[in-house]
Amino acid sequence: NFCYWNLVFCLMGSFLFFSPGQAKATSISVSQASRACNLALILKNAKDDRIAASQLRELALYERDYSDTSKMTIESRTRLGTGEWLVTKHPDKPWRSTHGLKDGNTMGNLLWFMIIPGPNQARFIGVKIDGNQMTLPSTDMANSQVVRINKVLRAYGRKAIPIQLFETSSKFGLEQYARTFVREGGIPIAIDSDVIFVHDWSYHASMLFFPVEVIEHAQRQVKFSVEFVDFLRGTRNDSPEHSDFERKLFEALVFRIDYTGSFTGNWAIRPKELWTNGYGWIENWLVDHNRSPVESLKNLVAEQQKGLSSDVKNDVEAALAQFLSIHKGNPEMQQPFVHQGLHALHLLFKRRLTQIRAAVAILEQAEASAKNVSP
Repeated sequence: NFCYWNLVFCLMGSFLFFSPGQAKATSISVSQASRACNLALILKNAKDDRIAASQLRELALYERDYSDTSKMTIESRTRLGTGEWLVTKHPDKPWRSTHGLKDGNTMGNLLWFMIIPGPNQARFIGVKIDGNQMTLPSTDMANSQVVRINKVLRAYGRKAIPIQLFETSSKFGLEQYARTFVREGGIPIAIDSDVIFVHDWSYHASMLFFPVEVIEHAQRQVKFSVEFVDFLRGTRNDSPEHSDFERKLFEALVFRIDYTGSFTGNWAIRPKELWTNGYGWIENWLVDHNRSPVESLKNLVAEQQKGLSSDVKNDVEAALAQFLSIHKGNPEMQQPFVHQGLHALHLLFKRRLTQIRAAVAILEQAEASAKNVSP
């Protein structure tokens, strides 16, 4: 039996948040980068997880500066009989892919999901790499492993992972997305598009490893805004302009959910710079995320009502005033995010990764012990 805190301190000492000083890999060739990736494959033990993560980070750092990434580098994506996905990339291309010429169309890098928690934890979820191929689990398979992790977390008085992944179409509705996130922490993985599949696993699946406090506050913000839309629909006359305004609200809400998970790339490959400097857009995210649900809703409505006709704008403002009056006595909706600033956020992320790594180590030790028991 493991002593939980002894295990936590051991993990903190050996591979808490990857090595802080990362070598730049821009001078290595594609073949050298591939060998670095393959080297990580033989590091199977948890004690080597920090080294494996460092090797994968070297590869990802190189790929960040690799010039020929202006298109999809994934050659094929096949569903296996187990339900898993086998993704094969071009042997002379990096894992990092982009799509189109706009920054907003970046697809991402499937290596990020392995780097953030460490390859051992990623393998436990079902994400494995073998040269130019990567195996990713179905969302049901990933969720079942999360359920196992959550049992251990709860047993030791820690909060369960509140995120669930689910497979869907790339045309999944914005309103449905927002409501699913509020109801069950649902994060969609589109399976009908290689581009969106890579993007979702790269940017958003890693929300499994986010601090519960971050996710729950984002859910409170979205929930309050969704409730306002429902209230607005019950008070206004139906018109195309009203419907278009509500669609824009849901579009902005989904953008905020996505934005919460969109700093995973920097978290994966440049953690020291991320948590030290923050980058301008992370600071902007903090400003938005730190708002109370009430202030978040006010900001959302103010942004989206620009260009409305005076009649519709008056309807929206009257409904908002009435809605806020009804919820005036709700302290939860008045509460901003309590962990202000990059430093506080960094501590939350480090602590959460430590908890998840400890839970996975406990589960793997239990599995190893069960295998050693004679029948």
